[in-house]
Amino acid sequence: MSINNIELLNGSNYKKWKGDIELNLGILDFDHVLREDPPQEPAANASKETKDKYLQWHRHNRMALICMKKSMTDAVKGGIADSENARVFFNSIADKYKVSDKAETGNLMNKLIKMRFNGQGSIREYIM
Repeated sequence: MSINNIELLNGSNYKKWKGDIELNLGILDFDHVLREDPPQEPAANASKETKDKYLQWHRHNRMALICMKKSMTDAVKGGIADSENARVFFNSIADKYKVSDKAETGNLMNKLIKMRFNGQGSIREYIM
């Protein structure tokens, strides 16, 4: 999956966008920045491995932010508080587009009530 394949977040497609972003970051192995706290800045006498881990986390964080911001419309970007931490930015987007379970249940119930069998195919397939 490529960043170009992610549908732009326009407000009404948050669930799909979130899934695409999580998949893309997972494939690129950048998704750990959404789960982990940033590492503490290593001391001057810290091991090379510790310093590399610190630099890698910050590089992955920056790339995750770029992926998220590139896959949003300008109107949506303007309504989200900017952050240097990908997890904070991702959570602020989630808070803005929080989906209500009751509203979604209501929409599905309305769709189910208004459905009518048109005679095409079998009843079993229609019900499923």
